[in-house]
Amino acid sequence: MLAKHADVETPDVVIGNYCHKYTSRNPAIRWLTNRFLRQLDATLDAVGAADPPDSVLEVGCGEGEITGRLHER
Repeated sequence: MLAKHADVETPDVVIGNYCHKYTSRNPAIRWLTNRFLRQLDATLDAVGAADPPDSVLEVGCGEGEITGRLHER
């Protein structure tokens, strides 16, 4: 279904992504997303233990899930 805004047709469900990867009920998407987050956490653990950065630049923040994880650390 498309919603019409300012004479432009746009999807009315998800803007920017093809699916909600962090809340998906699709087992393949959940597995891939969780694997990525585990690998990210392992990388942050390895880098942060040696020499934690003073700042982080994240490009293409999307939903902000990664930014939130970085902020918590």
